[in-house]
Amino acid sequence: MLTHPHPIPKTKRTFYHFDLYRLRSPQDLADLGFSEILKSRDHITVIEWPAVAKKFLPPQTIYIRFHHVKSHPNHRTVIFT
Repeated sequence: MLTHPHPIPKTKRTFYHFDLYRLRSPQDLADLGFSEILKSRDHITVIEWPAVAKKFLPPQTIYIRFHHVKSHPNHRTVIFT
């Protein structure tokens, strides 16, 4: 699992990128302070492979899905839910 925090210039905010592809268990997230990161209004969080993190995610979570367009290999469909 990779976690990359990036301070956002000229703000108090931090952008967090979590790649959970190799995450072994939800306990690993708890050990990283994942819940605290999500609770802060000063953080913007993007999560790849979020399935293992579902129990931590707030109801207002926005999911973004990218799908390949078979007829156009360089195109993607983006769905927000």
